Amino acid sequence: MKILKYCFNHIEIWVSQLFFCTMCLAVAFQLFSRFTGMTFIFTEELARYSYVWVVFACIALAEKQKAHFNVKAFTMFLKGRAEQVLELIIDITCLIIFSYLFYWSLLYWPFTHVIQTPAMRLPMTVVTTSLCFGFFMCFVRRLVHTVNRIKLLIKGGNK
Repeated sequence: MKILKYCFNHIEIWVSQLFFCTMCLAVAFQLFSRFTGMTFIFTEELARYSYVWVVFACIALAEKQKAHFNVKAFTMFLKGRAEQVLELIIDITCLIIFSYLFYWSLLYWPFTHVIQTPAMRLPMTVVTTSLCFGFFMCFVRRLVHTVNRIKLLIKGGNK
């Protein structure tokens, strides 16, 4: 169980690192292959789709670490339980948004199976799986934050 928990807590990091390295290697390969006079069109496509994976994995990573940009204009006027309740409402709103995005990414996913990437001839589901992964992980991470905030409210503690 510890191994499963460890893997689940680090999956965004591993996925983003894997695709970031893939993207960098593809760009470096393309750069050096131009000096030899041979150019490969698949490297640009591989770098682009790796970047898409990096973006959605890092969105989930930022959600996990609570590193998304937020505006404290409303919460700075509140203190104590009122602030915690407002932050709980914000958490629930974000949870609804992520569930909505995850749901629509799942509906979109099967339609991309018939579309192939131009250079590598891969099904676009390889790329659109990143949406499903990213929004699912954002939903799960926000759900964890929301449950923790509810526990904190019930106990009556501060952040």
